Amino acid sequence: MRTGDTYIRNADGTYTCMGRTNDLLKAGGIWVAPAEVEERLLSHPDVAEVAVVGVPDADGLDKPVACVVPRPGREVDPDALVAWCREGLAAFKRPRGVIGLPELPRTPTGKIRRNVLRAMVRDGSWAEAPSSPTTSS
Repeated sequence: MRTGDTYIRNADGTYTCMGRTNDLLKAGGIWVAPAEVEERLLSHPDVAEVAVVGVPDADGLDKPVACVVPRPGREVDPDALVAWCREGLAAFKRPRGVIGLPELPRTPTGKIRRNVLRAMVRDGSWAEAPSSPTTSS
């Protein structure tokens, strides 16, 4: 049965879901599961929600970019979040940019619209979102 999900088998025989197959991104020739980067960022006290998408750089290579919704009363500090990721993620998995958003775009059923986020990051339309988003790269 094909589900569209990617799993890894742990040493103890259990499985861990790494996310949707079509959400994986290839950063520098190595596959990155956005869920792993998102898990690290969600452990930061200022982060309420996050979605990581792959966006091509000037050389056409995908780089992870984090789209972050801060907790109420908090602000996104891109440099602090990238530093937070240095402690728990390999260099190729760390976000190359952090964008603060008031909310993540979702489908009517509540799923994050990663295709919309990728387009927003590529064309800069995230800057038109209400509130004052921040970015780092």
